[in-house]
Amino acid sequence: MKKLLTFLACAAIVSALASCEKEEKSQKLDTPVPTVKVTKTSFTISWPEVANAVAYVVNFQNEDKTVTETTATYENIAPGNYNISVTAKGDGEKYLDSEPGYASVEIEQQKLATPVLTIEKGETSAVVTWEAVENATSYKYIFNEGEELTTEETRLEFTDLLMGNSYTIEVQALTTDEAFKESSWATRSFAIMDQRWVGTWTATWPQTLTVMISDGAITSTEFSNNPVTAELEITEDTTVPGRYLISGLSAIFKPDEMLAVAIMTTGAANSIDIYNEVSCGSPSNGFTPTWLAFAEVQNTDGSKHWQPVPGNAPVCTLTLDETGGNATSSYVKEPNITIHAFDVFGFQSTNAIGFYYPEGSHEGDPITLRAGEFTLVKK
Repeated sequence: MKKLLTFLACAAIVSALASCEKEEKSQKLDTPVPTVKVTKTSFTISWPEVANAVAYVVNFQNEDKTVTETTATYENIAPGNYNISVTAKGDGEKYLDSEPGYASVEIEQQKLATPVLTIEKGETSAVVTWEAVENATSYKYIFNEGEELTTEETRLEFTDLLMGNSYTIEVQALTTDEAFKESSWATRSFAIMDQRWVGTWTATWPQTLTVMISDGAITSTEFSNNPVTAELEITEDTTVPGRYLISGLSAIFKPDEMLAVAIMTTGAANSIDIYNEVSCGSPSNGFTPTWLAFAEVQNTDGSKHWQPVPGNAPVCTLTLDETGGNATSSYVKEPNITIHAFDVFGFQSTNAIGFYYPEGSHEGDPITLRAGEFTLVKK
C-alpha cells in the first residue's frame, strides 16, 4: 500500500510538469494594429510587425489573404464603407493565433475631370469644343443661362449670335460608372466682337495742346493747329468679354504702358465707346496713375477752366466707315465744353488734377498733348 501511494504521487508530479510545459507552448500572439491609406479606388492596409508571427491573414469582404509582409494592397474597389481585419498566425505549437485587429475603409466616388473648353468665334457664331473626359459617358451644358441639355459629343455650335453681345457656356461631364461622380462645371464667357477693329491704326489729331504747370497748377494753355500722328494698337480683351484695349493714346508714356478701355456699343456694329479713368501703373504717394480725358470748360463769366471728364463713362465714340479701314472719333458733348484734350495721363483726388511729366522733364517744362477729335486709318 505504501508503494502504491508513492507511485501515484510521482504520477501527479509528472502530470503537473507536463501541463506547465503545454501552457508554455500555447502563448497567444499580440493583436495587430492596422492602419489604412486610401488612394482613389485603391487602399493599402499596414501594421507593425507582431513578434513571433509566422504570417498574417487579412480578411476583406469575407475573403482571406495570407501574407508574410506587414502590408496588403487592394485595387479597383467600388465606392462604399468596408471593414477589414488582420490576424497574426502563430506556429501552432508554442504560439497561438492572435485575435483579429480591425480597421475601416471608405472609398469615395471619384469626381470626373472638369472639361477644358476652347472657343472659336465667327462673325455671328461660336464653336465650343473640349477633349473627351476619361470615364465620362455624356455631358450636360447650359448656354447663356438657358435650359440644361445633354450631349454625348464634345463639340457644340451656336449660330445667329448678335454682334456686341456677351455669352456664357457651361459644361459638366457625366458618367454611368458608379465609381465616379459628375465633374465640376466648366464655365467660359465670350463676346462676338467686330474683328475689323483689331489691329494697328494710324491716328491723326488736328491739334496739339501745350500746358504749362507751376506749383502744381496749370498756368497757361496754348493750342496749335499743326496735325500730329501716332500709332494706336487695338486688341480684344481676353479677360473681359465684350471689351477692347487701346494702347498708344498717351504722348507722355510708352504705348505699352498706356491702355484705355473700349466697349462695343450694342446695336451699333460699327461703333465702340472709349471709357475714361482707367487705372494703369502702380500707386505712388497715395495716388493711382490713371488715364484721363480732360475738357476745357467755358465759364459763365467768359473765363475757362480745365476739368476731367467724369470717370467710368464713355468719353469718345469711334465709328468705322463702310470700308472698315477708316474711323472717326467724336467726343461726348456737354454744355459749355468746347474741346477735349484726349491725351492727359494723371490722377484726380479731392477735386485736384495731377500730371505725370515725361521722363527727363520736370515741373516748369511744357507738356505737349494731342487734342481734338481724331481720325484713324488701319495699317
